[in-house]
Amino acid sequence: MLPPTLSVIEFYAFAFNHLKYVHIPASVALIEDRAFMNNKLEMLRIEKNVFSIPHEAFHHNNLTRLILPENTQELQAEAFSDNPITEMPMLRVEDN
Repeated sequence: MLPPTLSVIEFYAFAFNHLKYVHIPASVALIEDRAFMNNKLEMLRIEKNVFSIPHEAFHHNNLTRLILPENTQELQAEAFSDNPITEMPMLRVEDN
C-alpha cells in the first residue's frame, strides 16, 4: 500500500518489480511515465486526483481489472499497453 501522504509517483518509481496490486490514494496528483511498468499487476485502483495516466505508466503487467475515477481526462499512448484488460469500471468521484 502506498502512503496516504504521497503526492507524486516519479519516473520508473516502481518499475521492474513483482507488484500484483496497487491502490493509488487520493493524495497522489501526478504519476510520471513508466512508473509501474514491467510488474505483475493484476488489479489497479486509482483515486480521484489523478486526471491523466501517462505514457507506458502500467505497460507490460497482468492487468485484467482497472478502477479509474470518472474524472479521468486523459490516457496517454500505451498507458496500459501489453495487458489483458477485460474490465474497466469508472469510480464515481463522490465515492472516494
